[in-house]
Amino acid sequence: GKLEVGASVVVSTVDGTAVAGKGYEARSEELFFAAGETEKAAGVRVLHDKLWTEDRSFALRLALPDGAPAKLGLIHQAQVTIIDMDGPGVFCWMDSAPKSFVSSDAKAHLVVERRRGCSGPVKLRVRSVDGTAREGVHYSKLDEDLEWSDGEAAKAVQVRLQQFAKPDDDAEPLVFYVELAGASGRADIAEGARCEVRVTWSAGEALEGLEVLEEASWADQFRQALSVGGGEGVAEASTVDLVMHYLSITWKLLAAVIPPPSMLGGWATFWVALALIGVVTAIIGDLASIFGCLVGLEDSVTAFTVVALGTSLPDTFASV
Repeated sequence: GKLEVGASVVVSTVDGTAVAGKGYEARSEELFFAAGETEKAAGVRVLHDKLWTEDRSFALRLALPDGAPAKLGLIHQAQVTIIDMDGPGVFCWMDSAPKSFVSSDAKAHLVVERRRGCSGPVKLRVRSVDGTAREGVHYSKLDEDLEWSDGEAAKAVQVRLQQFAKPDDDAEPLVFYVELAGASGRADIAEGARCEVRVTWSAGEALEGLEVLEEASWADQFRQALSVGGGEGVAEASTVDLVMHYLSITWKLLAAVIPPPSMLGGWATFWVALALIGVVTAIIGDLASIFGCLVGLEDSVTAFTVVALGTSLPDTFASV
Protein backbone atom coordinates (compact mmCIF):
# COMPACT_ATOMS: atom_id res chain seq x y z
CA GLY A 1 0.00 0.00 0.00
CA LYS A 2 0.92 3.68 0.11
CA LEU A 3 3.53 4.51 2.74
CA GLU A 4 3.40 8.29 2.30
CA VAL A 5 0.86 8.73 5.11
CA GLY A 6 1.00 7.69 8.75
CA ALA A 7 -1.24 4.97 10.15
CA SER A 8 -2.05 3.29 13.48
CA VAL A 9 -2.76 -0.30 14.51
CA VAL A 10 -3.92 -1.74 17.83
CA VAL A 11 -1.97 -4.70 19.25
CA SER A 12 -3.68 -6.73 21.97
CA THR A 13 -3.19 -10.08 23.64
CA VAL A 14 -5.79 -12.86 23.59
CA ASP A 15 -5.82 -15.72 26.10
CA GLY A 16 -5.30 -19.27 24.99
CA THR A 17 -4.03 -22.02 27.25
CA ALA A 18 -1.91 -19.27 28.81
CA VAL A 19 -3.96 -16.83 30.88
CA ALA A 20 -3.14 -13.15 31.34
CA GLY A 21 -1.88 -12.40 34.83
CA LYS A 22 -0.60 -15.96 35.34
CA GLY A 23 1.40 -16.82 32.25
CA TYR A 24 1.97 -13.36 30.79
CA GLU A 25 1.07 -9.69 31.25
CA ALA A 26 -1.90 -8.55 29.20
CA ARG A 27 -1.20 -5.85 26.65
CA SER A 28 -3.34 -3.60 24.48
CA GLU A 29 -1.80 -0.55 22.88
CA GLU A 30 -1.90 1.48 19.73
CA LEU A 31 1.23 1.62 17.62
CA PHE A 32 1.69 4.58 15.26
CA PHE A 33 3.63 4.15 12.02
CA ALA A 34 5.05 7.39 10.67
CA ALA A 35 5.18 8.03 6.92
CA GLY A 36 7.64 5.58 5.33
CA GLU A 37 7.93 3.44 8.50
CA THR A 38 7.41 -0.28 7.77
CA GLU A 39 7.88 -2.17 11.06
CA LYS A 40 7.67 -1.86 14.84
CA ALA A 41 8.41 -4.20 17.75
CA ALA A 42 5.65 -5.35 20.08
CA GLY A 43 6.84 -7.10 23.24
CA VAL A 44 4.91 -9.05 25.86
CA ARG A 45 6.32 -9.84 29.29
CA VAL A 46 6.20 -13.53 30.23
CA LEU A 47 5.65 -14.27 33.93
CA HIS A 48 8.07 -16.78 35.42
CA ASP A 49 7.48 -19.10 38.37
CA LYS A 50 9.23 -22.14 39.85
CA LEU A 51 6.44 -24.59 39.07
CA TRP A 52 6.63 -26.75 35.99
CA THR A 53 3.64 -26.74 33.63
CA GLU A 54 2.95 -27.91 30.11
CA ASP A 55 3.75 -25.53 27.27
CA ARG A 56 1.09 -22.82 27.04
CA SER A 57 0.15 -20.37 24.31
CA PHE A 58 -1.63 -17.07 23.74
CA ALA A 59 -2.18 -14.86 20.69
CA LEU A 60 -1.23 -11.35 19.60
CA ARG A 61 -4.01 -9.82 17.50
CA LEU A 62 -3.93 -6.73 15.26
CA ALA A 63 -6.92 -4.46 14.89
CA LEU A 64 -7.50 -1.08 13.19
CA PRO A 65 -8.77 1.91 15.13
CA ASP A 66 -11.83 3.75 13.83
CA GLY A 67 -11.12 5.83 10.75
CA ALA A 68 -7.74 4.25 10.05
CA PRO A 69 -6.61 4.70 6.42
CA ALA A 70 -4.77 1.32 6.39
CA LYS A 71 -6.12 -2.21 5.98
CA LEU A 72 -5.23 -5.47 7.72
CA GLY A 73 -3.36 -8.18 5.82
CA LEU A 74 -4.26 -11.84 5.68
CA ILE A 75 -2.07 -12.66 8.67
CA HIS A 76 -3.23 -10.41 11.49
CA GLN A 77 -2.84 -12.80 14.44
CA ALA A 78 0.31 -14.48 15.78
CA GLN A 79 0.49 -17.48 18.10
CA VAL A 80 2.97 -17.24 20.97
CA THR A 81 4.05 -20.43 22.82
CA ILE A 82 5.54 -20.26 26.32
CA ILE A 83 7.97 -23.17 26.79
CA ASP A 84 8.36 -23.90 30.50
CA MET A 85 12.02 -24.56 31.38
CA ASP A 86 11.39 -25.22 35.08
CA GLY A 87 10.88 -28.98 34.74
CA PRO A 88 13.46 -31.77 34.95
CA GLY A 89 13.41 -32.05 31.17
CA VAL A 90 12.99 -34.58 28.39
CA PHE A 91 16.02 -36.62 27.34
CA CYS A 92 16.78 -37.37 23.72
CA TRP A 93 19.70 -37.87 21.36
CA MET A 94 21.15 -34.77 19.72
CA ASP A 95 19.91 -36.09 16.36
CA SER A 96 18.17 -39.25 15.25
CA ALA A 97 20.43 -40.17 12.33
CA PRO A 98 22.53 -43.38 12.65
CA LYS A 99 26.13 -42.77 13.73
CA SER A 100 28.93 -44.38 11.72
CA PHE A 101 32.39 -45.35 12.98
CA VAL A 102 35.21 -47.66 11.92
CA SER A 103 36.60 -50.46 14.07
CA SER A 104 39.98 -48.74 14.35
CA ASP A 105 38.32 -45.86 16.25
CA ALA A 106 38.93 -46.06 19.97
CA LYS A 107 35.44 -45.00 20.99
CA ALA A 108 32.03 -44.13 19.59
CA HIS A 109 31.05 -40.64 20.76
CA LEU A 110 27.35 -39.82 21.18
CA VAL A 111 25.57 -36.82 22.70
CA VAL A 112 22.44 -36.82 24.87
CA GLU A 113 20.47 -33.59 25.27
CA ARG A 114 18.10 -32.48 28.03
CA ARG A 115 15.34 -30.39 26.48
CA ARG A 116 12.24 -28.60 27.71
CA GLY A 117 13.70 -27.93 31.12
CA CYS A 118 16.86 -28.74 33.02
CA SER A 119 16.00 -28.05 36.65
CA GLY A 120 17.33 -30.18 39.46
CA PRO A 121 19.70 -33.18 39.56
CA VAL A 122 18.60 -36.20 37.51
CA LYS A 123 19.98 -39.68 36.77
CA LEU A 124 19.64 -41.18 33.30
CA ARG A 125 20.36 -44.84 32.59
CA VAL A 126 22.13 -45.54 29.29
CA ARG A 127 22.81 -49.05 28.02
CA SER A 128 23.99 -50.84 24.89
CA VAL A 129 21.96 -53.45 23.02
CA ASP A 130 23.30 -56.00 20.54
CA GLY A 131 22.35 -55.94 16.90
CA THR A 132 24.56 -57.62 14.32
CA ALA A 133 27.49 -56.33 16.41
CA ARG A 134 28.09 -58.35 19.58
CA GLU A 135 29.02 -57.09 23.03
CA GLY A 136 32.51 -58.16 24.09
CA VAL A 137 33.55 -58.89 20.49
CA HIS A 138 32.90 -55.72 18.53
CA TYR A 139 32.33 -53.24 21.38
CA SER A 140 32.50 -53.08 25.18
CA LYS A 141 29.30 -53.29 27.19
CA LEU A 142 27.76 -50.01 28.31
CA ASP A 143 25.31 -49.87 31.22
CA GLU A 144 25.69 -46.82 33.43
CA ASP A 145 23.80 -44.00 35.11
CA LEU A 146 24.62 -40.52 33.85
CA GLU A 147 24.32 -37.95 36.63
CA TRP A 148 23.01 -34.55 35.52
CA SER A 149 23.42 -31.49 37.70
CA ASP A 150 20.97 -28.58 37.90
CA GLY A 151 21.05 -26.60 34.66
CA GLU A 152 23.09 -29.19 32.71
CA ALA A 153 21.62 -29.57 29.24
CA ALA A 154 23.95 -31.94 27.35
CA LYS A 155 26.25 -34.86 28.09
CA ALA A 156 28.59 -37.08 26.07
CA VAL A 157 28.24 -40.87 25.96
CA GLN A 158 31.24 -42.96 24.94
CA VAL A 159 31.24 -46.61 23.91
CA ARG A 160 34.61 -48.33 23.59
CA LEU A 161 35.06 -50.10 20.26
CA GLN A 162 37.15 -53.26 19.94
CA GLN A 163 39.41 -54.50 17.19
CA PHE A 164 37.95 -57.61 15.62
CA ALA A 165 38.84 -60.02 12.84
CA LYS A 166 37.79 -59.07 9.34
CA PRO A 167 34.31 -60.51 8.65
CA ASP A 168 33.60 -62.55 5.55
CA ASP A 169 31.32 -59.83 4.25
CA ASP A 170 32.79 -56.49 5.32
CA ALA A 171 30.70 -54.44 2.90
CA GLU A 172 27.81 -54.12 5.35
CA PRO A 173 28.56 -52.38 8.67
CA LEU A 174 27.86 -54.13 11.96
CA VAL A 175 25.14 -52.50 14.04
CA PHE A 176 24.45 -52.11 17.75
CA TYR A 177 22.24 -49.71 19.67
CA VAL A 178 22.58 -47.37 22.62
CA GLU A 179 19.29 -46.62 24.33
CA LEU A 180 18.03 -44.31 27.03
CA ALA A 181 16.59 -46.86 29.44
CA GLY A 182 15.10 -44.73 32.24
CA ALA A 183 15.27 -41.43 34.08
CA SER A 184 14.77 -40.58 37.74
CA GLY A 185 12.19 -38.21 39.17
CA ARG A 186 9.74 -36.52 36.82
CA ALA A 187 12.18 -36.44 33.91
CA ASP A 188 10.94 -38.07 30.74
CA ILE A 189 12.45 -39.75 27.69
CA ALA A 190 11.45 -38.66 24.20
CA GLU A 191 10.40 -40.98 21.39
CA GLY A 192 13.30 -42.45 19.47
CA ALA A 193 15.30 -43.17 22.62
CA ARG A 194 17.45 -45.74 20.79
CA CYS A 195 20.46 -44.55 18.80
CA GLU A 196 21.81 -46.78 16.02
CA VAL A 197 25.60 -47.16 15.88
CA ARG A 198 27.22 -48.60 12.76
CA VAL A 199 30.75 -50.02 12.84
CA THR A 200 32.64 -50.77 9.63
CA TRP A 201 35.69 -53.02 9.80
CA SER A 202 39.03 -51.29 9.31
CA ALA A 203 42.55 -52.49 10.09
CA GLY A 204 43.71 -48.93 10.65
CA GLU A 205 47.04 -47.46 9.58
CA ALA A 206 49.00 -49.05 12.43
CA LEU A 207 47.43 -52.50 11.94
CA GLU A 208 47.38 -52.64 8.15
CA GLY A 209 48.32 -56.15 7.01
CA LEU A 210 48.29 -57.61 10.52
CA GLU A 211 45.89 -60.23 11.86
CA VAL A 212 43.57 -58.94 14.60
CA LEU A 213 43.32 -61.40 17.47
CA GLU A 214 40.40 -61.75 19.85
CA GLU A 215 41.08 -61.20 23.54
CA ALA A 216 41.93 -64.36 25.45
CA SER A 217 40.02 -65.36 28.57
CA TRP A 218 41.66 -66.46 31.81
CA ALA A 219 41.15 -70.12 30.86
CA ASP A 220 42.66 -69.49 27.41
CA GLN A 221 45.80 -68.12 29.05
CA PHE A 222 46.37 -71.37 30.96
CA ARG A 223 45.68 -73.45 27.84
CA GLN A 224 48.28 -71.45 25.93
CA ALA A 225 50.77 -71.75 28.80
CA LEU A 226 50.43 -75.55 28.82
CA SER A 227 50.59 -75.82 25.02
CA VAL A 228 53.82 -76.00 23.07
CA GLY A 229 54.30 -72.81 21.04
CA GLY A 230 51.21 -71.22 22.52
CA GLY A 231 48.85 -73.72 20.89
CA GLU A 232 50.61 -74.74 17.68
CA GLY A 233 50.75 -78.34 18.88
CA VAL A 234 53.53 -80.90 19.45
CA ALA A 235 53.50 -82.14 15.83
CA GLU A 236 54.52 -78.74 14.44
CA ALA A 237 57.01 -77.96 17.23
CA SER A 238 60.75 -78.34 16.78
CA THR A 239 63.15 -79.87 19.33
CA VAL A 240 64.19 -76.41 20.45
CA ASP A 241 60.52 -75.45 20.93
CA LEU A 242 59.95 -78.52 23.14
CA VAL A 243 63.06 -77.93 25.25
CA MET A 244 62.27 -74.25 25.76
CA HIS A 245 58.64 -75.04 26.59
CA TYR A 246 59.50 -77.47 29.41
CA LEU A 247 62.24 -75.22 30.76
CA SER A 248 59.91 -72.21 30.94
CA ILE A 249 56.59 -73.86 31.80
CA THR A 250 56.81 -72.71 35.44
CA TRP A 251 57.16 -69.08 34.34
CA LYS A 252 54.40 -69.51 31.76
CA LEU A 253 51.98 -70.76 34.42
CA LEU A 254 53.01 -67.92 36.73
CA ALA A 255 52.32 -65.39 33.95
CA ALA A 256 48.94 -67.03 33.21
CA VAL A 257 47.85 -66.11 36.74
CA ILE A 258 47.71 -62.47 35.61
CA PRO A 259 44.07 -61.55 34.82
CA PRO A 260 43.25 -60.91 31.13
CA PRO A 261 43.08 -57.26 29.96
CA SER A 262 39.30 -57.48 29.50
CA MET A 263 38.78 -57.56 33.28
CA LEU A 264 38.12 -54.26 35.06
CA GLY A 265 39.27 -52.25 32.08
CA GLY A 266 42.84 -53.61 32.30
CA TRP A 267 43.49 -52.41 35.86
CA ALA A 268 43.56 -55.97 37.26
CA THR A 269 46.20 -56.89 34.66
CA PHE A 270 48.30 -53.85 35.55
CA TRP A 271 48.36 -54.32 39.33
CA VAL A 272 48.83 -58.12 39.36
CA ALA A 273 51.58 -57.93 36.72
CA LEU A 274 53.30 -55.18 38.72
CA ALA A 275 53.18 -57.32 41.85
CA LEU A 276 54.61 -60.36 40.04
CA ILE A 277 57.42 -58.25 38.56
CA GLY A 278 58.32 -57.22 42.12
CA VAL A 279 58.28 -60.85 43.30
CA VAL A 280 60.46 -62.04 40.39
CA THR A 281 62.91 -59.16 40.90
CA ALA A 282 63.20 -59.97 44.61
CA ILE A 283 63.86 -63.66 43.88
CA ILE A 284 66.53 -62.83 41.28
CA GLY A 285 68.12 -60.33 43.66
CA ASP A 286 68.35 -62.89 46.47
CA LEU A 287 69.75 -65.58 44.17
CA ALA A 288 72.30 -63.14 42.77
CA SER A 289 73.36 -62.11 46.27
CA ILE A 290 73.90 -65.77 47.26
CA PHE A 291 75.83 -66.38 44.05
CA GLY A 292 78.02 -63.34 44.71
CA CYS A 293 78.86 -64.59 48.20
CA LEU A 294 79.78 -68.04 46.89
CA VAL A 295 82.17 -66.78 44.19
CA GLY A 296 83.44 -63.76 46.14
CA LEU A 297 81.96 -60.94 44.05
CA GLU A 298 81.30 -57.55 45.59
CA ASP A 299 77.68 -56.40 45.86
CA SER A 300 78.26 -53.59 43.34
CA VAL A 301 79.66 -56.02 40.77
CA THR A 302 76.78 -58.43 41.36
CA ALA A 303 74.26 -55.61 40.92
CA PHE A 304 75.79 -54.45 37.63
CA THR A 305 76.03 -57.94 36.14
CA VAL A 306 73.89 -60.73 37.52
CA VAL A 307 70.92 -58.71 38.86
CA ALA A 308 70.67 -56.39 35.87
CA LEU A 309 71.13 -59.28 33.44
CA GLY A 310 68.45 -61.35 35.23
CA THR A 311 65.86 -58.60 35.32
CA SER A 312 66.40 -56.62 32.14
CA LEU A 313 69.04 -56.80 29.45
CA PRO A 314 68.56 -53.11 28.48
CA ASP A 315 69.26 -52.21 32.15
CA THR A 316 72.53 -54.14 31.91
CA PHE A 317 73.73 -52.00 28.98
CA ALA A 318 72.43 -48.84 30.65
CA SER A 319 74.37 -49.71 33.82
CA VAL A 320 77.56 -50.18 31.82
